[in-house]
Order: sequence, then structure tokens, then C-alpha cells
Amino acid sequence: MAKDSHKRDANMKDASGTDKVTEGKGPVATEGMTSSERAKRRNKIILLTLLALLLAAIIGGLYYYLTQKELAIPRVTVPEAKTIAPPKFLFLFDGSPKATMKKPTDVAVHPKTKWVYVTDTSMHRVSVFDLNGKFFFSFDKVDSGDMLAPIYVAFNKKGEVYVTDRGNEGLYIYTQRGKLIKKFVPNNDPNFKWLPIALTFDEDDNLYVTDILQTHQVLVFDPNGNLKLKFGDVKGVAKSVEEPGKFAFPNGIVVQGNKIYVSDSNNRRIQVFNKKGKFLYLIKTGGLPRGIDIGYKNRLHLVDTMAHSCSVFTRG
Repeated sequence: MAKDSHKRDANMKDASGTDKVTEGKGPVATEGMTSSERAKRRNKIILLTLLALLLAAIIGGLYYYLTQKELAIPRVTVPEAKTIAPPKFLFLFDGSPKATMKKPTDVAVHPKTKWVYVTDTSMHRVSVFDLNGKFFFSFDKVDSGDMLAPIYVAFNKKGEVYVTDRGNEGLYIYTQRGKLIKKFVPNNDPNFKWLPIALTFDEDDNLYVTDILQTHQVLVFDPNGNLKLKFGDVKGVAKSVEEPGKFAFPNGIVVQGNKIYVSDSNNRRIQVFNKKGKFLYLIKTGGLPRGIDIGYKNRLHLVDTMAHSCSVFTRG
């Protein structure tokens, strides 16, 4: 009787399935599970895997933001509708032996003579060449003596040559052949304090200059040298979208139509304004944007001194 009772108890245990599932098989055993239980287990594993991937993505994004001070934006490659051949290299010139260049900073072609003017910061002069690189002459005098650090060069409608000299904290005007005409004095005020850097002219011969002495700003002068507009302030930002209208070393400027384009170097962006100085929009660049100009197909060309490259943008 006792044996029969023991068998009945064992059979009841077997029928319930409580002791036959995992004993001796470890925690991953699924023998004896119903299809519903297996599905729940599979879904749990999938959910844990997705949560682990999401956590890894969050940690990666946080690390990028803390190190780069920018949100990670995926690159999207759009295929070109039409492929064109790259420009063909023709020649180079370094001014040797008569005008060897050590640190050329800016280059501009005179609209009338087609002479090429190159500012050389290390050699403290502006050298002039023809379009084939043949040296013509150089000039290096300012009102107080010698050039110290000529940076940018531009031409007004008369063909006069404007050169900013960072070392002398001034802007100087020359003839096409490099003879000093005068120092540019804003508002004809000898006490006017500024440190001009980049410069350009618009179609009405108004002069646009970036100033980095105390506040970083853009100054606009009429053809007689009178200040007619100024805008901007100094501010370094952590993210390029912050503080529009403020600059950290604006090192390039160009005007076309009703728009003013300023390369805001240390803030890693181009800022765009209308002719009244009202902020319109910005273009994120990264790197260290410097020289800027409108070129082929009316596109915006930007030199990046950190990436050692030239980026091309549509003007928008």
C-alpha cells in the first residue's frame, strides 16, 4: 500500500511538471516550456539587447558632445547630378629669387592691371607679380616707417590698393605701383581706435572692415571714409549656433548683392547679414575658417587653416 501511495504521489508530480523542467539543466533550459513561455523569454532577450544598444548610443553621444562641444550629426552624401573634372594644376610661384615669400597671407588680382598682390606677414611687405608669377616690385612703407604685419589687401573703384597692417594697427592706401597715398583714418578722427583685419568693397564702393581691437565687429564706411554702420560684439561660443551676431576673431568678409558674409573664425562658422547689419542665418563650418570669397558659379569659397582645405558652399 505504501508503495502504491508513493507511486501515485510521483505520478501527480510528473503530471504537474514542476520537477522535470530545469533540474540539472541550468537556467537556460527550455525543455517543458510552453510556446507562450518561450516567446516571452525570447522577447525579454530582444528587449534587453535593444536597451544595451540604446545605452551604448547614449554614452557615445554624450562622450562626443563633451569632447567636441557639438551634437553628433550624421553625414549625408548626396550624389552629384553631373560629375566634372577637377581643376588642372598649372604652375606655382614663390617669388624667388627676388621676392621669396615666407608667410603669404592674402592674394588679390587687380581688376584693371591684372597684377597679383600678395601680402607677406613674415617678410613685412606686399609683393606684386603678373599672372604668370613674374615678379614686378614690392612695397613695405607706412606713415610711421615700415610695414610690420600686412594681412589683407583689396581695391576700390579707383584702383587704389588698401592694405591692413595688424602690427601697426592701421589701414593704408597705396597707388597701383605701391606708393603710399595716406593712412585711412575713420571719420578723419586721429583718436579713432581700432585694429582692422579683413576688408572688402561693395558695388557702391563702400568699405567693409572687421575690427578686433576691443569688441569684435564689422565697420562700414562710405567712399569718403565716414562710418555709416557698425554691428557685432565679441563672444566666444561653445556651440556654433549660439549667440548669432557676435564674433570671435572675424577673419574674412565679402559682400555680394544685399548680403554680407563674415567668417567668424574662432566660433567655427560663417555669419550672414543684410546690408543694414541684421543677422539672417549662419553656416556651420568647423575647423578655423579664414579667407572667404564669392567665386565660380556664384558659390561661396572658404579657406580653413586648421583643416588645410577650401570648402565650397551654395550662397542660399
